[in-house]
Amino acid sequence: MTHVWITQCLCPQRHCIRATAGEAESRDVAEVKVAAPLHDQVAELLATRELNPWCGLCGARAGTWTYELARTRWRTMAEAMPELKQLEAEQAVARAVLGDRPERPNGYVLPVVFTLGVALCCLFGGGARRGNGL
Repeated sequence: MTHVWITQCLCPQRHCIRATAGEAESRDVAEVKVAAPLHDQVAELLATRELNPWCGLCGARAGTWTYELARTRWRTMAEAMPELKQLEAEQAVARAVLGDRPERPNGYVLPVVFTLGVALCCLFGGGARRGNGL
């Protein structure tokens, strides 16, 4: 049965560097259709210096990043898009507020991220994101 699968490129602290989603019938198919293209994309962006080789939140270097593939609760991309677009917008706000500074000491960002998350929930009426079953 088809589901939407998400692949994330994560630093060791699980900050998402880049992610992609797509429909697939099984994990094996998702590895080919969803995960492999993200691996290739990140490699290409690093090679062309369009992507910084560090996590913008904690400074973890590209060599420490891993990839995680997971099946979501959604059956189609059309069903997933409203929530995925909302999450993408939240990430854009966080990126605009926090920037991309490799010199930032580890741990500095956590209170800011928590405060930003609370502010977004208050501003946009969203519930807590923990356990949202993506």
